[in-house]
Amino acid sequence: MAVAFVEYSYKINYPTLATSSVISKPTNLAVGQLMIAHVSSVYTGNQHNHTAPAGWTSIQQASSGWQLQTSSWWKIATTSDVSASTFSFHVYDTNSAITGTISTWTGFDTGSPIGDSNNGVNAETISTVCHSDSITPPVANCMI
Repeated sequence: MAVAFVEYSYKINYPTLATSSVISKPTNLAVGQLMIAHVSSVYTGNQHNHTAPAGWTSIQQASSGWQLQTSSWWKIATTSDVSASTFSFHVYDTNSAITGTISTWTGFDTGSPIGDSNNGVNAETISTVCHSDSITPPVANCMI
């Protein structure tokens, strides 16, 4: 079975500053689907980390060096996730503009849903192009 995108949900906390992004669950979330969450924030204080709800596995966190922080996690949906209405991702800075999204997927390798990751944060520059180092797929027929 090929990896297939199902749907997504998102939350934008801007221009209101916040300490968390409360994202509604994707409407048709089903048990066994892969959820991938991504949170980005621009902070005005010290660099900070994001935290996910219990049970989410970190893919990576990265900082641009100029007040942009991004974080990604994954989780295979359970009955409790399907029953939930929202997921809260926290930022430890009271002055953050936060955006977050949760996408859902089917057809993934249940033993290792995320084989590898890489980020493309542009350090210290403003650009319309985002570059990332190369990545080698760990298995055939996977999604990059």
